[in-house]
Amino acid sequence: MARTTKTYRAILTFIAAVFCAHPASAEPYVWQLNKGELTYSVIGTIHFGDQPPQPLPTPLPQLLQQANGLIVEADIRHTSAPTDFPAGPIVADVLNSEQQTELKRRANELNLPWPGVLGLQPWLVAIHLQQLQAQQHGLRPQWGIDLAAMATAESFDVPIFELEDLDSQFTMLQSLPENGGELLLQTLDEWDHSESLLPCLLPAWREGDIAFFKEQFDLDTSMPDTEQALLTDRNQAWVNALMDNYSSGHYVVMVGMLHLIGPDSLPKLLQQQDFTLIAPQRKSASINYTEGNCTIK
Repeated sequence: MARTTKTYRAILTFIAAVFCAHPASAEPYVWQLNKGELTYSVIGTIHFGDQPPQPLPTPLPQLLQQANGLIVEADIRHTSAPTDFPAGPIVADVLNSEQQTELKRRANELNLPWPGVLGLQPWLVAIHLQQLQAQQHGLRPQWGIDLAAMATAESFDVPIFELEDLDSQFTMLQSLPENGGELLLQTLDEWDHSESLLPCLLPAWREGDIAFFKEQFDLDTSMPDTEQALLTDRNQAWVNALMDNYSSGHYVVMVGMLHLIGPDSLPKLLQQQDFTLIAPQRKSASINYTEGNCTIK
């Protein structure tokens, strides 16, 4: 099995989805699902970018202009993250002395206050570490394709819907094993591998390299409860929402790339509900990746 990088699953699933500029010849992933009079054009995104928002690539503007609505994971335009969280295990409760030493090393590299982070929620520290590591590579969560897509939809008077709200996302994060302790440990364990993989994510997404994502993010069972909460349970909840709330029309659905990979992916679950699936195809990988290096073939 390919080595997985759990570190960036949280980024790919929770941090506000962001814009990744495309070469003129590149097009985003589009899964088309049809059932009777209902059509979903599902777009896979990754949740950070290296440039301020650019004009949306083909065929997104055309799809949005013709759509009855844009459906995103969460509409983050007019909401803010909560600042108060219920009591639960803190970092000092879930990391042993050796693990705390490793966390201190990373915190010092990133100019995080120590030992202040020991008193925070593990899931919050994990996601903050991931954001800061991505920023060291010039990647920013505020350059979001979801935001650009919502602005484009608004310009066409296309309504915008969400699959979940920020409150439900934070509630789910707080319910992770050990208050996100598993996620924090995986973040630390995969740190060096993520350093080498980060430069490849944007080129792979721009090139439409599905094979790369399947290989590098193939799910395993090292964190089954966390994986279930982050991906599988949310996919099923989204399928239920898509089945219950829409009966006809054409909708553009934008979700993180990892929700479109694997047997419990959003497209596969919709296919189990009698949707006809037309999936994007690529005969071979376009990104040649070895540890610490990636090139476009």
